[in-house]
Amino acid sequence: MKETLVGWGTQVLEQIEEVSIDLWVGYKNVVTELMPNAQLVADRFHVMTQINRELDTQRKREKRHL
Repeated sequence: MKETLVGWGTQVLEQIEEVSIDLWVGYKNVVTELMPNAQLVADRFHVMTQINRELDTQRKREKRHL
């Protein structure tokens, strides 16, 4: 992924204003390094997946407790 982005050139990468990414820290690091002017936005799908996973964990914990 990084090699592909580097191939775009700094002129293009510096013009990017917003990037929607997965919540993986590796993506964040690459975008932060190569696109200094970009605002990072967590994509909705991965945010909702994480929220649903946590809600399910809490639901199961409560069910066991009862």
